[in-house]
Amino acid sequence: MIETGPAADLAALTRLRDEMTDADNRADASAFAASLAEDVVIMAPGMPLLVGRHACATFVTEVLAAFPERHVEETLDEVHVSGDLAFDRGSFVTKVFDPELGRQVEECGTALRVYRRGADGWKMARVMWHADDPDDPDA
Repeated sequence: MIETGPAADLAALTRLRDEMTDADNRADASAFAASLAEDVVIMAPGMPLLVGRHACATFVTEVLAAFPERHVEETLDEVHVSGDLAFDRGSFVTKVFDPELGRQVEECGTALRVYRRGADGWKMARVMWHADDPDDPDA
């Protein structure tokens, strides 16, 4: 993994990502929402843009309620900090039990997140991801 920036900021971002992953894996929407900046923007595949903590927290709450049996793993390829902004890029695997299908499903893809440091520490300000097509053998 490539990392650039002050060690203290890189460590703080690692803690924030760990908290977000833990909240995601526990389907704890309020803990996940605590990591979001007030003006956060989520750019999810096939969805309209979600702008602001309320809209994004509502989306997260709905997803976690629909799929509470879940496990998310990430592999980061790079993390860069520059002043009060930072970003990370990596890949993910999300496994959830889909009650409509009656079985576990897996989504793999890549993500890019932008963070901003404010008075209350680092928060996620922007996130976008791409889900691989499970029918594409090159994905």
